[in-house]
Amino acid sequence: MSEETSILLKKDHQFFWCCIVHERNVGICSTKLPALEYSCAVSNLKAFDDWISAVVHHEPFIGLGSMFFPMWRVERIARDETSGEIPSLCQQAEQRTGLQLFTS
Repeated sequence: MSEETSILLKKDHQFFWCCIVHERNVGICSTKLPALEYSCAVSNLKAFDDWISAVVHHEPFIGLGSMFFPMWRVERIARDETSGEIPSLCQQAEQRTGLQLFTS
């Protein structure tokens, strides 16, 4: 089962918003969005905004596609959830694009 997630990597503190498909002791595999041919792995919030703009305007977007994160690089994994009145990144993306990006 895939789930939208935020991953923060150690040392350089890179942030990725992605769809996890496998989690093992050795690492985490992420993939593209199930509903689109666009990559869902973005490395920072500016890239997230650029990605949303590309989806809305039907423009090509060179994303990160399927990726593997070794566990020794992972500092934190957080489920993409609503925080108070602030919608999750997935909800923001769906509101801004008008598309259902993840299937329940």
